[in-house]
Amino acid sequence: MQTPQNNRLSPSASAARHDTAAQRPDDARWICRVLPASGALRQPWRNGGGITHQIAVWPPAAQGGDLIWRISTADVAQPGSFSNWDGFERQLWVTHGAGMRLTDPASGVVTLLRQGMSLDFPGERRYACDLLEGPVRDLNVMLRRGHGAIRSARLCGAHTVDLGTGHTIIYCVRGSAQVRVADSRSTALAAGDALLVQQATATDRPRQAVIHGQDSTTECIAIALDCGTPLPPDPALPGK
Repeated sequence: MQTPQNNRLSPSASAARHDTAAQRPDDARWICRVLPASGALRQPWRNGGGITHQIAVWPPAAQGGDLIWRISTADVAQPGSFSNWDGFERQLWVTHGAGMRLTDPASGVVTLLRQGMSLDFPGERRYACDLLEGPVRDLNVMLRRGHGAIRSARLCGAHTVDLGTGHTIIYCVRGSAQVRVADSRSTALAAGDALLVQQATATDRPRQAVIHGQDSTTECIAIALDCGTPLPPDPALPGK
């Protein structure tokens, strides 16, 4: 039986979509956008077995060969095999439900992935998925191989987390949270909402976000996509 592991980040009002600069206008280093749950784009799975709710992609509106990364959720109601995402690294979180039993068809190794756990694996690995006790919801991160690394952390209550050198997504799993990036004003997230943060210019100052949950039951997942150098700012960050 394999134990899931993943690269970890360092934890050190309703969401209407808007953009903010996280510093003074003449010293902007971060671009932030709220991605409300209602704006997620529904797309069929590659294998036809379900529906993905796409939260954000890069570049904006990218598909197929243009895609660098994608963040999405899915409701899994029946057993089946994973789609083939050749050339991508994947990270899967179980956010709701008891969990999954994943069997590697090549090696036969079985991994139990329960609520609150995550697993990193290559996109070519087409796990056979069985549900432990009924339907689950998952959060899926995909990053094209060779374009950096995925770091993540599951956060309950109040935390400070390090931001990535490219994009960081803070996804509210349950409850509600206030998020403040650098010197920006706080942004409110409800369950299912996400905050997309882009590093616009290089800085030697601490790159951190402060997350305050409504109470101890609030749960967020922070995902940093480290690209090595800051990405060029884009005024039209992905809103779906």
